Amino acid sequence: MMMIKKNSIYIFIVSFLIMTSSSLYLAEIGINSSLLYLGYFLILLKIYKSLLRRKEIIYTQFFQVLLIVLLLSIGILIQNIEIKQKIMLVLAYFLMASFIILGKYFFKSIDDLKIVSHAILLGYIIVCVLSLIVGTSIIASVGEGVFSFGLTGGMGHKNIVAASLLVGLISIYTYIILGKKRNFDMYLVYIYILLIFLSGSRTVWIMTIIFFIISNMYIIKNLSKLKRYIFKFIITLLSIIIVSIVIKYVLLESQNYLFRLLGVISFWNLHKDDYYHLVFGFSEIVYNNSNSYFENVWSLTEGIGTFEMGFLNIIARMGIIGFVGYVILFNIILKKAKKIENIKQRYILYGIVYTMLFSGFVELYIVSVQYVYTIMILCIISFLTINSKEI
Repeated sequence: MMMIKKNSIYIFIVSFLIMTSSSLYLAEIGINSSLLYLGYFLILLKIYKSLLRRKEIIYTQFFQVLLIVLLLSIGILIQNIEIKQKIMLVLAYFLMASFIILGKYFFKSIDDLKIVSHAILLGYIIVCVLSLIVGTSIIASVGEGVFSFGLTGGMGHKNIVAASLLVGLISIYTYIILGKKRNFDMYLVYIYILLIFLSGSRTVWIMTIIFFIISNMYIIKNLSKLKRYIFKFIITLLSIIIVSIVIKYVLLESQNYLFRLLGVISFWNLHKDDYYHLVFGFSEIVYNNSNSYFENVWSLTEGIGTFEMGFLNIIARMGIIGFVGYVILFNIILKKAKKIENIKQRYILYGIVYTMLFSGFVELYIVSVQYVYTIMILCIISFLTINSKEI
């Protein structure tokens, strides 16, 4: 009889709670935030409990967390914002720094990623069934795209749902490559790909393609010189075709992406001479309680374009100092990835990191811990930076 480990149950419960917190119905009855906060607490409890057992590195790693928090929040701390708002923002950055630096302690082995994948899929199914029972729509109309609808499962915007499903796909695929593959595991990959496709999220379609291309680049290393050149040629050709399609059918013909670009241009034209706020961020404007958050954000571009771009949001909230914090953080991650001996693990980590960086040009995942994608991917990145001998 197979024994179920306590750690596996713990990870399953946390992943399930975070996934179900995206339910529109649970938001309507006011308990989705409680599920999300409980998920935060359980992750922090596990990673800091594990860190306390490692006395030789506890101070070094906790100092790294505090350093990242300082870089991300220094602009907020020196500006005229209510104390309560400052505390909430600093706590959010503390969560982000903890997940990316210490998230590796949330997992004990590569098998735990399989548990995450199962929990996310079950959470999606449960929310979908619950939505059907209470009458919440599981299909949303799409303003533009390949389809006129998107299967959201009763979990809000198609991009957020699809990104959550991408976490499940990345988790099970990583387990298959680095762990012990079973036939059922590949079926999970196909199920996730189908659900992501049916979501109608072009952004996550592109993210999925980027992940698969980069994470499988290790194949080149095992080929002969001639086959390596042929493979590189095919990949280059495919990349050119994909980029051309993205530019033509997504960037040039998409009002959503055009609004993002207009937001960047408008923001720069309006604030290029405001050096103080460019360096330290516009948080005293963004979080001014005299208007709603959305009105404040729109005021930064005078309503021209949109702010739904992660990197632009970093500058707006944290300034160049916060952006530098992100650069340092991801540079450290990529340097760690380069030192990983297991070539498959190295390229999977590359695939996850570059996929997340790409999302910064089109979505807010990289800057907000309210998304399933952000929370779980940061922990997975942290876990995979551990050398394969330690996993």
